Amino acid sequence: MKKIIVVLIFIGFAFGVYYFQNDAGYETFSYRDDFNSFNDDFWYAATWDSDLFDIKQVDVNRGIINLTIEEEDAGPYLVSKPILLEPGATLRIKRRVQLKPTGQAFAGALALLETEDKGIIPSVLNKDGSRMGNGVVLVEYVTQVPEGALRPGSNTFRVIPRTWHFQNAFEIKPSVFGKWFSNNYALVSPKYNQWIEEELIYETKTGLITYVLDGVSYQVKGPIIKSDRVRLYMHGYGFGTGHQIQMDWIDIRVD
Repeated sequence: MKKIIVVLIFIGFAFGVYYFQNDAGYETFSYRDDFNSFNDDFWYAATWDSDLFDIKQVDVNRGIINLTIEEEDAGPYLVSKPILLEPGATLRIKRRVQLKPTGQAFAGALALLETEDKGIIPSVLNKDGSRMGNGVVLVEYVTQVPEGALRPGSNTFRVIPRTWHFQNAFEIKPSVFGKWFSNNYALVSPKYNQWIEEELIYETKTGLITYVLDGVSYQVKGPIIKSDRVRLYMHGYGFGTGHQIQMDWIDIRVD
């Protein structure tokens, strides 16, 4: 069985994308998508394997966008265009989603990536040696994944900021970084094969990250980003085929 490449770093016409300036002097932003068709002005979709990128390998049907692994090691991913996120702003992402893993190991994700890109196509597709972006926070949905040396939890939703540390069994002496940030992650009881509403909030001023599921909030300390742009990144990776992520709607705001 081949191993899935898991990258950390992640449609109807939407009700619209709106920019305006608030009293604090920075631009705010609002975007709602109900996935009645694919909005390629806002989303970039592709499949990921070691050497192939194919645009729009996702299915939009009756107001639901589906990311399904149909070929092993070449599942689809979805990224947003870069979103302006100036100092002092707060990013809020809400969505209704269903996670449908098979009986094999699954590691789907919703990630927030810091980027220097201005265009919708990630620079990793255009420039040798570039990356998708620098991870700010990863919400990873895992099941059938043994708890190992790299990340905590085996059947959980885990919220992992860039400024995290998990002391594994092989780490005899914790690093200085570990002393600062040990246990700076959150493990959330998972909910699979059912529709859930979740929210991810990132505050640029403090770096505070809040994840909300079923009205319960979990907070971790994230980084203060250096760039003024971020992307959303989503995928449904797992061993084998058949894993699926379905989204009913997503609402993104910067205020």
